[in-house]
Amino acid sequence: MVAASAIPSLPALPRWLADSLDVGGIGWGPPMPPKRRGIAAETRALADAYAAPMASPDPEITRVELARLRLRTIVREEGQDEAKARFRELCADLADVPPNVLADACDRYVRTPGRRFFPTAGELRQITDEIMATRVMRAYRLRLAAEAAAARERHMDIEEQAKAHPLTDEAVEKIYAEAGLRRHDAPAAREVHVAKAARVGQRQIGEAAGAILAKGRRNWLGDPSQQQE
Repeated sequence: MVAASAIPSLPALPRWLADSLDVGGIGWGPPMPPKRRGIAAETRALADAYAAPMASPDPEITRVELARLRLRTIVREEGQDEAKARFRELCADLADVPPNVLADACDRYVRTPGRRFFPTAGELRQITDEIMATRVMRAYRLRLAAEAAAARERHMDIEEQAKAHPLTDEAVEKIYAEAGLRRHDAPAAREVHVAKAARVGQRQIGEAAGAILAKGRRNWLGDPSQQQE
């Protein structure tokens, strides 16, 4: 007999994903991940956990799970040889189903009102297909969420670099020179710069400088189309 612990279990979903992972259609996008290091790696591990069992059917666990299901349901009257042959065929029909999916399907079957009799392969396959579709979707969305978390961690890196190296007037001049951006010659341009610094604060200016360094020719002091040569 195969122990129940041999069936791989799925980890619980984190709170920031649990309420949104199964809702929405084709245009689904991940929620904002927590601002914490390691979220991306944790979410990738979750995606792997949901995807890995899909490719690992086990004939022995299939036989054990279906035998347990037989004990939990009402079986039609039939001879011993016929019962053995019918059970072998059922195991063969469901041999490609991953163990934890089959175990989940069996539990759902016996807990559904009105389902008292030992099921056919088609009845169980309907449930396993639904479970598989949900898990495939979850694995895909978890990978999208991991990418979003990785992007946020990269943004955290930019923030930390900006805090470690505050933007100075000399740095502004260097950024403009290296990026080949057009520069303000009018005295009013300096006043615009000071007003923006006061309004958005040093942290956001540091973010803007990091964005220029990372992405190239973005003019964070204003709309380039409004500048004068």
